Amino acid sequence: MSKRPPDIIDPLEFAEKGRVVEGVLQLMELDRLRDQLFATSGEVRFHLRFVKEGAVPGARGRIETELHLQCQACLGSLTYGVASEVAVGFVGSIDQADLLPESFEPMLLDDPHLLRITDLVEDEILLAIPQVPRHDVCEAVERAWPADTVTDRAATRRPFADLGSLFPSNTKQN
Repeated sequence: MSKRPPDIIDPLEFAEKGRVVEGVLQLMELDRLRDQLFATSGEVRFHLRFVKEGAVPGARGRIETELHLQCQACLGSLTYGVASEVAVGFVGSIDQADLLPESFEPMLLDDPHLLRITDLVEDEILLAIPQVPRHDVCEAVERAWPADTVTDRAATRRPFADLGSLFPSNTKQN
């Protein structure tokens, strides 16, 4: 049976105590991610260790899932694996974010004592998704524009080659 994580935690308290949160979330629970998916079936596995480095509370861990995105070339389903290492520092302002150690990415919290675990997991997945999901070799695109045709056309076509014949040679007349 999958382990359900707590919904809301106090990240400062968890970092002070070095607590670990791990579990499984269903993809359909992640509202902002759901709109990016071709299919919402599946789950996200995560393991987060809350730490305090100096005065900075944060979390380190790993998030893994398999997403079904929509290929932007053929509009079909594209399976995309995410295995993301997490290293975030919790901050309350942009000024605090500038002071984070280089090993941390900032996560801006409205209330430093409230963190939804699903928000952290969802943010990391959204950052891992390519801006334009596309198959490495898309069959629909290959059928429409076979690679050899595109290569042959590109090699023989010279769009500006005939411009020289349109103008007489530049000769100075005295």
